[in-house]
Amino acid sequence: MKNESLSRGQALFSWKEEILQVKFRDTKCGHIIMTKYEAEFVQRTRVLKGGKKEFIKKPSPIQRYNEQMGAVDLVEHLLRAN
Repeated sequence: MKNESLSRGQALFSWKEEILQVKFRDTKCGHIIMTKYEAEFVQRTRVLKGGKKEFIKKPSPIQRYNEQMGAVDLVEHLLRAN
């Protein structure tokens, strides 16, 4: 999976026992390994420059990771402010 080339919006899923590996390319290529989520896509809206919106599909594990990391970043920011 490491050497596979992907175009923007493409994803690869790989399982071994109960471990799910996801490789996804948006603006950059990213990998994630999880034991909890299904290999499925979710539809999200992206706002482009000028306010134009586009609908994109992301693997659900990538979307969940991005949501959780946003919360971690917020907590770290609030802790530094005090």
